[in-house]
Amino acid sequence: MGWKPVVVFTYENHAALDESGHHNNGIVQLPAADCWVDAPFPGTGTAIRYDNPRSQITIPPNPTLAGWPASALR
Repeated sequence: MGWKPVVVFTYENHAALDESGHHNNGIVQLPAADCWVDAPFPGTGTAIRYDNPRSQITIPPNPTLAGWPASALR
């Protein structure tokens, strides 16, 4: 069985927009403005550093996220 991504994010104005086709868009919450990284790689506009435990993306419930361990962490 192959792996299929359930989220592939691009970031815009504190929103995490899911490009995987599963509609798992979320809200980005970061502890500091320096967690945003502009132009981290050629062709990539924005990225996020997840080096702080308070960095998170909150995604509303969606059937594509059901049944995997992360859904039980709430």
